[in-house]
Amino acid sequence: MPHPQGLLAPEPQLRYDTIFSSEVVAVICVCCRPNERGCGAPEAAVGHHVVIPHHGVFVKHIGRTQVVANPATVVLFTEGREYTVSHPVGDGDDCTSLRFTPAVLNEAMTGVGRASRFRDDAPFDSLGPAVAPAPRDLLAARKLRRLSSSHSSALGVEETALALLRTLTGARAARRVDDDPRARRWAVDVEVLLASRPGHRWTLAELGREVGSSPYHLARRFRAVTGSSIHRRLVAIRLAVAAERILDGENDLSTLAIDLGFASHAHLTTAFRSAHGLPPSAWRGDAMRESA
Repeated sequence: MPHPQGLLAPEPQLRYDTIFSSEVVAVICVCCRPNERGCGAPEAAVGHHVVIPHHGVFVKHIGRTQVVANPATVVLFTEGREYTVSHPVGDGDDCTSLRFTPAVLNEAMTGVGRASRFRDDAPFDSLGPAVAPAPRDLLAARKLRRLSSSHSSALGVEETALALLRTLTGARAARRVDDDPRARRWAVDVEVLLASRPGHRWTLAELGREVGSSPYHLARRFRAVTGSSIHRRLVAIRLAVAAERILDGENDLSTLAIDLGFASHAHLTTAFRSAHGLPPSAWRGDAMRESA
């Protein structure tokens, strides 16, 4: 979630640290530890924010729209637009918030054929409240919290942040094709379940019982609402969590694989390479070198 300078009423459990600031972007680490799982007080961002969740799950409520934030997504916050946040799992969240300068944001949003729909006061409206970038595009951005707080060059931080902004304009926004409120509720509930227990070996029948749907209708409606199959979303979440844990120093990749529901170290390595273009060991090495 955006840092307290971007809230109407800062909550005491919300901590932030601006670890980098330049004429291009500010990078803010945000730690939220809620007192309860339900929605907190209404908030409104000051400035437009691109938020990268690292740990935990939260749901952003904008009117009747609900967006599940987890490490496989990027959540967008528009200046002045009121929302509330809930934490259905109860553990809080850790995120990196990127606040680009207006000139940079304007150029990025109008430079990809969106000029007719771009508004200075609501630049993300054409993208939606959340975006699911391709895994390899999101991977580099995960390192921003380490790059910004290390001795890495400002140039490297800025280019990494801009690369994410550039890929967001072409990534798939969170869809709401199916207008059935029940289908939207199923999709949100399933995403919360997947993100809160990524290592569980879910089945359609089990998910259906959890959310009150038949397996057939759940699979069909989830795809209609999100544009993704449930299995693909689960794998994306598992790989995102794996990347975060490796970045945090996880060394035992065999244990990591089993924890996240992969059959073996080899299974994790194959899936990670397919999604990101490199094996987990190389990702860890790159992150260590760049933050040194």
